[in-house]
Amino acid sequence: MSPERKTLKIVCFLSAAAAIACVVAGCLALVSADARPQPLGIVGGVLALLAGVAAWALCVLGIRGANRPSSAGGARAAGIVAAVVGCAAAVAGVLSGSAGIAVAVTSALAGMLAIAGTVYAHRVLEQSRR
Repeated sequence: MSPERKTLKIVCFLSAAAAIACVVAGCLALVSADARPQPLGIVGGVLALLAGVAAWALCVLGIRGANRPSSAGGARAAGIVAAVVGCAAAVAGVLSGSAGIAVAVTSALAGMLAIAGTVYAHRVLEQSRR
């Protein structure tokens, strides 16, 4: 197994942990938003939930791509979606104030891991085409 495939698998396992953290932070943001309605808090919570789902999809598709390099293209697409949604959730978490710090941190982590997963999925896919 090449170093890129190993790194992709490690990034995907870390992405799974970040996905769970995003889902938990998003749920907590939505529950706390009921007490004090803040539009950006609700948006951040929903985006954090979406970032968690997208990061989980990256995890599944990236591990499959690391095991079978010709199918790493799905991980690239999921990584791009996860990065965009994760960064949007992080911005919404920062703008919502102190209630969105957990959303901002977990979503930013998921976004960074999604970018790394996308890069390594691309490298694995290029290696399989040679």
